Amino acid sequence: MTERARQFLVLAGLNVLWAPVNLAVRVATDHGISPAAVAVARWTVLAVVLQILIRVPAFAAYARFKPLEKRDRLRALLIGAGLFAPAHALYYLGLTRGASTVGGTVLNATSPIWVAALAFLLLREKATPRRVAAIAIGFVGAWIVVCGFGLPKFDGDRLGDLFYLGGVVLEATATVIGTAIVRRSSGIGYLSSEVMGMAPTLLLLPLLTGGAMPISVAAFSWPALLAVAYLIFLPGLVCFGVWNATVERVPLSTMVVTIMLQPPLSALMAWALNGETMAPTVLVGSGLVLAALAVVATERSAATRESA
Repeated sequence: MTERARQFLVLAGLNVLWAPVNLAVRVATDHGISPAAVAVARWTVLAVVLQILIRVPAFAAYARFKPLEKRDRLRALLIGAGLFAPAHALYYLGLTRGASTVGGTVLNATSPIWVAALAFLLLREKATPRRVAAIAIGFVGAWIVVCGFGLPKFDGDRLGDLFYLGGVVLEATATVIGTAIVRRSSGIGYLSSEVMGMAPTLLLLPLLTGGAMPISVAAFSWPALLAVAYLIFLPGLVCFGVWNATVERVPLSTMVVTIMLQPPLSALMAWALNGETMAPTVLVGSGLVLAALAVVATERSAATRESA
């Protein structure tokens, strides 16, 4: 097995952990924690945990932590405050304004297109035929999983879907801009500064949204606490930590193809947990997503740390 193939197996595993994120948010909000409170708890606790971990020599060595230069640290803080935090605020706002589960899945599936396009433009990564083909095949596969062979039926409030799409675009922008910093420092070093920058914006959400997103906790329950803990430690610490570490040495425009796995994984979860029927379109779309991964995972790179 090649190094690139191993990296893609790891990235595929990350998407298994990422897939239930919206479900965890729903569980927490259904049990009395407001969306803004979920966001604040998720990212401020992660920021504190990372600040502790990077001071532990064993963790710092394992994660290849390098402190950011002062200018890059400021940039990471600003990206967190001005792009990453607003992106996640828009996700939660979209979900509270009627963005449907199907609509959110469709919009999430567009993320690799935004990221790859910005990576080609801003990072000057090579838009090789193999990468472009993989992104196109993967998107078609994700679309078929969610929508079949027709147009999507969002079944939600259009304003909520627009908020959610705004979050997708902002997060894609933050990812690409942040990648340039990661590649001259370290993934975990960048992440630790970025999430620190998120805290002020998230704490100001009630003011910034005109009271539409209050930070409130109506009740505590084990399901809600477990959902928030999952958001902090698995998608937060593990997934973003490993993703950023991989960005150090793998082209972003190839990594994003693995995000297309989330619609098939969501369909598989619905089948396994809720007994939903696995439609033929799900199998066809999943096959295309796997084909897209195979296309890009077998791409030969000239160097292990590639930026173009």
